[in-house]
Amino acid sequence: MRRELKVWLKLSRHQTIVPLLGTAHVGSPCPALVSQWMSSGTLDMYLKGQGRRRWPQISFV
Repeated sequence: MRRELKVWLKLSRHQTIVPLLGTAHVGSPCPALVSQWMSSGTLDMYLKGQGRRRWPQISFV
């Protein structure tokens, strides 16, 4: 989780990356990563809505 947090913080300086706003502990030992609300939904929803054929290959990102 720390590695993911560090990477997201570094990448969030880029204009096409949703900024990380912080973390929240919501009844789980693993914190939730909090980002800005996106009207198009999650990355998964957006890519599926765009008809991306390669989504299974990149879904691990």
